[in-house]
Amino acid sequence: QQTAGFTSFNAEREQDPLDTHTGEGLVGEVFNAKNSGEFKHLMQLYAGTAAIGHVRYATSGNNDDNGETQRTRWKKEAQPFHRPHGHVKKHFALAFNGNLANFPELRADLESQGDYRLSKRVDTEALAYVLAISVNHELENAKAQNREYSLEQVLSSAATRLDGSYSVGVLNLAGDLIAFRDPHGFMPLCWGENDQFIAFASETNALNMIGIFEHKDIAPGEYLLIDRNKKLQRGHFAEATPTPCFFQLMYFAKEKSKIDRVGVKDFREQIGKELARLEPLRGTLNSESWVVLPVPETATVIGRKMAEELGIPCSDALEKVTGIRAFIEKKEQRSSI
Repeated sequence: QQTAGFTSFNAEREQDPLDTHTGEGLVGEVFNAKNSGEFKHLMQLYAGTAAIGHVRYATSGNNDDNGETQRTRWKKEAQPFHRPHGHVKKHFALAFNGNLANFPELRADLESQGDYRLSKRVDTEALAYVLAISVNHELENAKAQNREYSLEQVLSSAATRLDGSYSVGVLNLAGDLIAFRDPHGFMPLCWGENDQFIAFASETNALNMIGIFEHKDIAPGEYLLIDRNKKLQRGHFAEATPTPCFFQLMYFAKEKSKIDRVGVKDFREQIGKELARLEPLRGTLNSESWVVLPVPETATVIGRKMAEELGIPCSDALEKVTGIRAFIEKKEQRSSI
């Protein structure tokens, strides 16, 4: 976790109906969770009828070509990415989970037009500009053709320029909350509702934690729109070619989650069984000489099931600090352990 933030919409907040709070650090630090007074003040200040939030682990950006400190770069690249504009549909904040493989080409194309300058050097900014351009074109086309504005057309146009994985949440100045998923479904995205609100998230476990236990997936190439009157609209903006990321089930997701109706724990247990079946020394191992040591933490379910199938012990090799995701990023750090 490098940065965190949220954007909320409140029509009664005249000066800033759409307002964003981001910061560098862990979620609890950014939102002052340990100080009840400051946390309460922050929640009151940003209270609204709709919101999007994000926790970032960088997959692009973090260049050091401007001599900036790491923390300064992280703060600049924090999400949601807020793009102000005078038009309510062009003024929006965006939270993005994924990685645009064609970011260098997108950036070069945008800057070659002479009207755009990407200052953050991160693919989220390029995605925001592509969406803004698509919104602008659709507004012009709808007016010229004397028809209603179409979100499907906006996303369909944007999708032709985006190559990579993206599950996205958008909140605009009209109070529209939009979630959409790339046509390949690389990144997970789900939603659900209860008597109080509708919510979407990367994992079903997150919805469970806020009291939503009936989950639906946003399909590859599908969008979900909730307007300020809580009217729900679903549609498809691109033909689906499902090729979900194996790594999400294997490593990233929480055990209690489901991704595209597949239980993460069940999936990992099946992997453990398969590893045991493929073990070349199967049948010759004994509990006195052999042990399975699962690393990292998310391999525990896999390791335990593998050990169970092989009839040998499973033990913890490393002890991880719980509560946060931690990465040893530099080779020098790895070599010093």
